[in-house]
Amino acid sequence: MDDIRYTLGLRQRWIFAAGAALVCAGLVIDVLADDVLPVGDVLMLLLLVLINAGLMRCHTVVTDVGVTERRWGRSRVVPWDRVVEVRARTRFRTSMIWLVLADGDAIALPAPISSPLQRDPAFDAKLEALAGAWAAHRQPAAPPDEAGR
Repeated sequence: MDDIRYTLGLRQRWIFAAGAALVCAGLVIDVLADDVLPVGDVLMLLLLVLINAGLMRCHTVVTDVGVTERRWGRSRVVPWDRVVEVRARTRFRTSMIWLVLADGDAIALPAPISSPLQRDPAFDAKLEALAGAWAAHRQPAAPPDEAGR
């Protein structure tokens, strides 16, 4: 199986960039009005740049080994044998894919996502592809032994 990589879509990235541009415009207006660049504004701008950079790098990679989620500079590999369910959950009109693990934990994948402002028309197809990869790599149930027929 070839690796499948899910990232935020181009429209989703543009929405994050537009938010950053609006804040930057507000900071420029603030500086022009006061002729001073307050430290708080500089810190807000840096924080916004870091958040956008982190969001742009978030992605999910589906491989034969399992699912790798990358967010905020860290990666975590979840092997297929730990996953007991792949499902979509919608909260506040935002749909995300969740992996339910054998130990009861649930992991929300950073991509794909779909929400009213960040609609991903291929979200259902991506969910089916991820669920299909999980089904293909699940461990089959052990056949009963001769004594326990």
